[in-house]
Amino acid sequence: MSKLVKALMKSKSLVKPSRPQEREESASDSETDISVIAEDLALLEPESDSRELQVIEEPWLRSVPELSERRILHAGKNIPGVEKAFRELRTSLIEKTQGKNSTILICSITDDGGSSFVAINLAVAFAFDRRRRVGVIDCHLQNPTEYSSLLDEDVNGLTDFVENPECGIEAVFHTCGIPRVRICPPGKHLESQRDYFTDKRMQKLLVDSKRRNRENYFFVDAPSAAHSAGTRALAKVCDYVLLVANYGSATTRQLERALSNLPREKMLGICFNNDLSVK
Repeated sequence: MSKLVKALMKSKSLVKPSRPQEREESASDSETDISVIAEDLALLEPESDSRELQVIEEPWLRSVPELSERRILHAGKNIPGVEKAFRELRTSLIEKTQGKNSTILICSITDDGGSSFVAINLAVAFAFDRRRRVGVIDCHLQNPTEYSSLLDEDVNGLTDFVENPECGIEAVFHTCGIPRVRICPPGKHLESQRDYFTDKRMQKLLVDSKRRNRENYFFVDAPSAAHSAGTRALAKVCDYVLLVANYGSATTRQLERALSNLPREKMLGICFNNDLSVK
């Protein structure tokens, strides 16, 4: 384990529970949760659940090669270590959010930190619980993510919702061929001078989406926390924040800069990407 990881694990100031009943946790429980994610293809086995489940019909499903090409998890044969990493991260987040539907901002400390890889695959891991429907909002307006290419180019998205009061939430979340995962792409219209993330319609998108179903989780995939004022604005309206850093290359200074731009009381932890081991 690197010195940087050890230093972060010793710090009790990075993660503070945002719910009042969690503030009485012991010192060991309040330490930063470090989840190390291997940036590699993974094939997950769906979980069994003996409870009565609401069946969610999927109109169509993506093939294994299509998802593998985009480095997106899917049901099938496991690659050792990776499934375990995402399952542990999912379990940790569910515990910290008390299993309640939440909006979770996922952003990296640098532009190439891998937040989009973590966001879509964490969404898939959550969606293996057949009770849940998971939404991913692609906030990379200038450079849409790889997973947004799963959708048709002419579908409505985030900017369309903000600009058009008549555009409903159901018009911007789209099936993508992954069971129980819905994607909201950046959108067809983009005005370079407009601040979409601070608009009241953006806040409405997040709040109303969460209210639609108590089993829903929404992952807001945002640009780097160190450079984007929009990401800082999104952090204010999301319930929680998960920070992503490149394992082995992230510096203490980069982490401190990113953390200074985010609300500490909403921090769930730091996910280290690009590490082929799982600690």
